[in-house]
Amino acid sequence: MRHLTVRWHVMSLSVLNEGRDLSAEYRERMDIARGPVRVLIAAQQRHGDDVLLPLYTALGMRFHLEHAPIERATVEAALADCALPADLAEAMTSTDYDTLLQASHEDGIQRVGLEVGTPIISVNGASFFGPVVTPMPKGEAAARLWDGVVLVATSGPQN
Repeated sequence: MRHLTVRWHVMSLSVLNEGRDLSAEYRERMDIARGPVRVLIAAQQRHGDDVLLPLYTALGMRFHLEHAPIERATVEAALADCALPADLAEAMTSTDYDTLLQASHEDGIQRVGLEVGTPIISVNGASFFGPVVTPMPKGEAAARLWDGVVLVATSGPQN
């Protein structure tokens, strides 16, 4: 067993791709994808940091595993799974949380640079992009992967 303190930040590929030359189709996908991350920021602001992991998970399960559409009904179902109020889904189309979203996103990007995606992991002051692993490890396999992440994070010249 590893004792960890994890702090989640919201990142957005939509924010990352702002101002970039994208196809019209991809730009539309990025614009639609901004809605759920706005909801994450709204939920964090109203209910604290502890809602991020369960809400990220509930949204990710629906969008990435179940291939549910990125729409209000899907977001409301994820909110219900997390015992969060459905009215948080209103943030999908609101710009009220965009400054906070930008700041959260920039916190991650400043750690590693622009040419990355998510996740960005920071351990003891060292930050890097990844790892993205499929299938997702569980149990002891996940713990061994974490040990590797810590090894990479602590193997630089500063250590």
